[in-house]
Amino acid sequence: MKKTITTLTALLITLIMGNSLVAQNNGLEFEADISDNNQTGGYVHISDPIVSTYPFSICAWIKTGSIETEDRVIFSIGDNGNTKHYFGIDVGEDEGGRVGIRARNGGITTTYGTTHVDDNKWHHVVGVFASATSRTLYVDGVSEATSTDSRLLDADNLDDAGIGRWEDSSPKSYFDGQIDEVSVWGKALIGEDIHALMYKELNGTESDLLAYYNLNETSGTTADNLQGDSDLDGTLMHNDYGTTTGSDPEWVTSAAFFGPKYCLDFDGVDDYVDIGTGPVSVKSVEFWAYPATITEYFIDLNGTAYISSSAGTISATGFALPTIYVDGIASTTVVAGKWQHITVTTATGIDASDLDIGRLEGQEEFDGRIDEVRLWSDVRTVSEIHGNTYKTLVGDEEELVGYYNFDRESGTVLLDFSGEDYNDGTLINMADADWVASTAFNTWLNTDDSGWSTASNWSDETPVSTDNVGVYTYSGTGNVQPTASADVSCNDLYIDGDAILTNTSNTITASGNVINYGTLSIAGNMTIGGYLDNDHVGTFTIKSSSSGTGSVIVTGTASGDVKVERFLTHDRWHYISGQTNMTEDFDELSMGLTGGTNGDQFYRWEEAYNYNSNIGNWVDILNGPNGNNSTMSSEGFDDCKGYAINYITTNETLELSGVPYTSNQSINITKTA
Repeated sequence: MKKTITTLTALLITLIMGNSLVAQNNGLEFEADISDNNQTGGYVHISDPIVSTYPFSICAWIKTGSIETEDRVIFSIGDNGNTKHYFGIDVGEDEGGRVGIRARNGGITTTYGTTHVDDNKWHHVVGVFASATSRTLYVDGVSEATSTDSRLLDADNLDDAGIGRWEDSSPKSYFDGQIDEVSVWGKALIGEDIHALMYKELNGTESDLLAYYNLNETSGTTADNLQGDSDLDGTLMHNDYGTTTGSDPEWVTSAAFFGPKYCLDFDGVDDYVDIGTGPVSVKSVEFWAYPATITEYFIDLNGTAYISSSAGTISATGFALPTIYVDGIASTTVVAGKWQHITVTTATGIDASDLDIGRLEGQEEFDGRIDEVRLWSDVRTVSEIHGNTYKTLVGDEEELVGYYNFDRESGTVLLDFSGEDYNDGTLINMADADWVASTAFNTWLNTDDSGWSTASNWSDETPVSTDNVGVYTYSGTGNVQPTASADVSCNDLYIDGDAILTNTSNTITASGNVINYGTLSIAGNMTIGGYLDNDHVGTFTIKSSSSGTGSVIVTGTASGDVKVERFLTHDRWHYISGQTNMTEDFDELSMGLTGGTNGDQFYRWEEAYNYNSNIGNWVDILNGPNGNNSTMSSEGFDDCKGYAINYITTNETLELSGVPYTSNQSINITKTA
């Protein structure tokens, strides 16, 4: 009688082994004595006015909360022997937390913008002093106020400059909050100048740059002037009615350059952004979207080329042979009620001659939120898409021809930061309430603290389970990578090249995809709900030691080798199995085995082929079935086969590399009885 048994299935959905950005992201935090009407507080003193004549411009990033008493000065120059001679920018108490540009020489002129910046969000502010009769205020890249009252600048009587207070004979209005990236220019900046410098650190040699404080120090009482003139270095101080007491400003992590900060919320009825004539020969379009339904129209390039979804499937109508990516993986599936990153590429350029965001003209409007829209003149590679997804851009990247980062809290203009003709958009049927906080992604900032759970280490505080997280590395001292020493969770997780994420003993839960170009070291547990993409230059190691064992569970599919380091206690049997695509023979794996009498032991299990005989037996690989003819150099790990190993005298860490199994593995077995 012959009996055939087929498809013996081993459920192996998990691999478990048992038993650069160019910024270092600091700024200064100032604390004013609010109970004393901001008469005391920390500041940075510069014993030179920096400016000697018109024109000049002052730029800074700021973050401040509700203003209860007195103004909060960002930067000023002044006469320390006169209470009525100073120039600068501040946040006004009586103006509902709006930024003002002030010129005072005898008379006083202060003109305020329209954006309320007292929201504990980062804002970019610029005061342009073009002449005695021309001043312009910019907030978040937009011109918000102008003034033409005549205020002469008496250079002979200007003595000092300062960050965080008015520099006159009776300084007050100390800043409360954070300030970063302060620069002073000897020219009247215009909108295009401001857009170009907002999101990048300067090199200090730019034309007309008079002083530059990137405030990236981590300790000490000196704020270096990176323009190069050390006489303009600032000194951190604290003033209490003329005496140096209390606390100086503190060096803290800054998310000034990093977002996202805001996005637009479209109502699905008549909201959209009209850009009109956009860039030509667009080959890649990418954006973050939070759709309310699975049938939506996202972006329309010209009326015939547009990106939409129908019943959860994304299409790129009018794109020749498009490639579509969702969350960095080739896919056309989108879901409702969740932030997702969508990219469409084509080798055939498309002219964005009638560009709209949030609708297909003449059809339907988008319902949901959109953030970080980017248009490129080249076909973005997978690695380029991955590298930029979880961070904001500078705006001067090669081939970038349209960039809308949505980082405003009000207004009817959507700024283009690409530098390519600046094709700004106009909000149609939308109001200030449609600018809402964005949680599209969350970026690791790092300075001198490695704690994953430290809120200030991230652009949007400590990640939660719905966050899409990007871990990057930065140049400069104090570049520290995160360590997950407690249970942490996120949605997507991206590790950039040279970046390192270490898990010491607890659990990392990523409900979405994990994409690794850097170093991922897991000594605890990791659960991946989506796709594991390790098929790049990165290394992924699952570690174990005498005190604990790492494990990784992948629910979706996986690509790229994962290294397993399994600690094996000596004089004890251990059961092991291989991973996929392991082509090496056992000798090539450098397993550290010593054969012979009383030596180490290494066996494979062989099923019996006849029911009338034993069910199977263990075959000696190290020494050979009969004590000779070792097969270490002629065989390697087989799929679905078990192996037993015992190191007799010395503990050993066995290293195996391969693609982890993430699906059911099947083998056919034929037995005769």
